Amino acid sequence: MAVEGCPGVARGRYRPLGLQLARLARRAGTSSGWWGLVVWLISRSVMACVFINLGVSLRDDVVYYFTSVQGSSLGPTGAVLAEYPVPIVWFIQSLAWIAGPSADVFVFVFAATMGIIDAGCCWCLWRCSRRAFALWLAFTVALGPLVWFRIDLVPAVCVLVALAICARRPALSGAAIALGAATKLWPALLIVPLLGATSSARRRVLGFGGCGLIIGLSVLTSQGFARSISPLAWQSARGLQIESIWATVPMMMRLFDTQDTWAVRVSGFHSYEISGPQIARWLQISSLATIVLLVLVVILGWLTAFGGMGLPGHRLTTARSDARAAVRHDALLFGVFSTIACVIVANKAFSPQYMLWLAGPVVMLVVTPPSPSRRPAAGRLIAVSLLCAGLTQLEFPLNYNALVADRPGTMVTIVLVARNLLVVGLTVYSSAVALRAAWAVGHDSDPDAGRGPLSGLSWPQLSGTGALGGERSTPLVAVPRVVMPRVAAPRLSAPLVNTPLVNTPDVSRSLITARTAIGQFITMLCLDSYALRRSLLPRRRSTTPHVSSPGLIPDVLTPPSSTPHGVTTSALDHLRATLAGLPPCRPARHPLETP
Repeated sequence: MAVEGCPGVARGRYRPLGLQLARLARRAGTSSGWWGLVVWLISRSVMACVFINLGVSLRDDVVYYFTSVQGSSLGPTGAVLAEYPVPIVWFIQSLAWIAGPSADVFVFVFAATMGIIDAGCCWCLWRCSRRAFALWLAFTVALGPLVWFRIDLVPAVCVLVALAICARRPALSGAAIALGAATKLWPALLIVPLLGATSSARRRVLGFGGCGLIIGLSVLTSQGFARSISPLAWQSARGLQIESIWATVPMMMRLFDTQDTWAVRVSGFHSYEISGPQIARWLQISSLATIVLLVLVVILGWLTAFGGMGLPGHRLTTARSDARAAVRHDALLFGVFSTIACVIVANKAFSPQYMLWLAGPVVMLVVTPPSPSRRPAAGRLIAVSLLCAGLTQLEFPLNYNALVADRPGTMVTIVLVARNLLVVGLTVYSSAVALRAAWAVGHDSDPDAGRGPLSGLSWPQLSGTGALGGERSTPLVAVPRVVMPRVAAPRLSAPLVNTPLVNTPDVSRSLITARTAIGQFITMLCLDSYALRRSLLPRRRSTTPHVSSPGLIPDVLTPPSSTPHGVTTSALDHLRATLAGLPPCRPARHPLETP
């Protein structure tokens, strides 16, 4: 029975609040596991119904995969699926070997393989974060059954894994980026925002370089140089696809065209392309946008990895400091998001499955949220991304026949134009947020780099990190923040007359140092008192995982020695050592005398 006024006391023993909350969360997670499975089954059943009734044309690309690899072996592939990197061709050949000579069986095996990857990703996200699990479900449902019938799910999951483990397993994170680049080329650009001068960043680069070197050498020795670069040649030679950003204006003009000036035909690149006046100019603009993309990636990498060395107020040592961990985390998240969005915009093709590329960074905005000042921006990016995914499914596969007809449908064209405009706005906004976050990494006057009593402490217990090096989202116990008030100079009714002050700089320095020392003393006193109280409690065996976070107290602390008066020795020693180093300052007379 609980003691009145003490809800944490029962049966004569004290139960810490953090332990009670963790136990309740564990029980809730165990009991709600079935609800997650039910929600997943419902969402996937809806996607399957959409495929059966309205999206049978989704299997056309999978059948193209099958017919392309028929009769080929795992040796030299030649011109088989030249638009794709060789490792993904090997993967498709393996599935074709399992399926046998039937195209229908191959479609089933391919969709089942993608479904298993999707289910594994959902399971991992469920164990990591319920919000991330819900967001992945919402994003894939908005995009529709397309995720099961395109190979783009593989690089999207590789990017998600790389972002999730980039702080805990940096070498594996870099290897995941290299593996994603082996299936599609675009993930290779994401290693630039992941660069840095820290040891974790160097291990990411080593993992990326090592895995990429192994894959590249195996492809080069078995297929030759021409086949190794064939995806780049394929992309550079193709025309303007009807769903691309740069085909938005021609598609709008085609809607009001009465003289068949614009034509939409299936090209030799296995996609619908638009032809007509000024198409060559739009292709040139797309090439210029690709150059802008590369420049933006270089700028983001320079600001994030090297702190913008060479710019006024930017230093590499500032970028590498622990105080900028949260800013580096924000720059990494938004940098990856903006890079992928820029790749989509600059491309001459915008196939519907390209929207799946944004799933990884969108989910990571929930798994490891940015700093509070940038969370509204993250919310806007998530909302607009979900809206773009929903509009993409409305355009393909639900109304694609009306879009490619000789007389295009008005509604589907408006949906396409709205989706493209939203993607452009998403790209511009995410790039601006990413540049602001990257600019603050190495800048000396960053307002987000904490300045307070806790910033001067060097306790290793206060350096917990999340998946990307930021704060954890589920702390057990919080410590009240102690902030000393500003010491303002008194206002005098009249100027000082004949009251010279000796050692004026030393006086100001002493006031600032004393204020900081007192603030740190009070903070350390609170921390030590909490640790002492925890040490006096009866020890209980608990299966609660250890969670720590910057500015938060870990579940178990080693108690410092205490004095008979209850004041901890470590806090007193810290205060004495700080005050002992103050310079002497003795004014000649009282500085506040007024005439």
